Amino acid sequence: MCRFINLNIDMSELEEWFSDYDRRIDFYEKKIFILADTYPVLPIVTREGILKAKWGLVPHWVKTKAEAMEIRKFNINARQETIFQKPSFRGSMTTRRCLIPVTGFYEYKHLEDKSTELYEMSIFLRKIFCLAGVYDEWVDKESGKVYRSFSVITTEANKLMSEIHNTKFRMPVMFVTEKEQSLWLETGDLKIIREMMGSYDVVNLRAEKRDKIIRN
Repeated sequence: MCRFINLNIDMSELEEWFSDYDRRIDFYEKKIFILADTYPVLPIVTREGILKAKWGLVPHWVKTKAEAMEIRKFNINARQETIFQKPSFRGSMTTRRCLIPVTGFYEYKHLEDKSTELYEMSIFLRKIFCLAGVYDEWVDKESGKVYRSFSVITTEANKLMSEIHNTKFRMPVMFVTEKEQSLWLETGDLKIIREMMGSYDVVNLRAEKRDKIIRN
């Protein structure tokens, strides 16, 4: 699972980092702790440029607003093992893959006494990295408004993440280098896409214990 992230960078830093992509947003609010269950609006990087989207994917085929608000609850994450089978995601995997820029994400470790410890995961000596995602655009027929939204793709936890996320043993698919990020957006080879979503050790991934969640 991946439901808590950190995006502590200014718009200018984001634009500089992804300078090869057109910026199609004017502003976003940087935050130290972002909770998926609030369905926040965040910047995503796509082949079309840097866009805004809500966390919690609503497929384009949803018919009503009530259905849209319900289905997004179950689409915070997309499991890589079933992503090509699930109706919510399989269409987006061919044409609407995206990157979710972050400066970190959070996970809880469950202890034997049933208490928990909070860890922040980040990349040593690299301020920004990306989570893999898919996005879609649903049109509200009543208002005509386009609702763009995304899901974070998760995979089996690697050794480090298994020690922390020690109940469900999951982690987000992560891309650190520009080469990986560009390939994820641009390739049309499904074999490559599947290989990129596998569990692997992320170079310089570090876990830092936090005493508490820092509210914005």
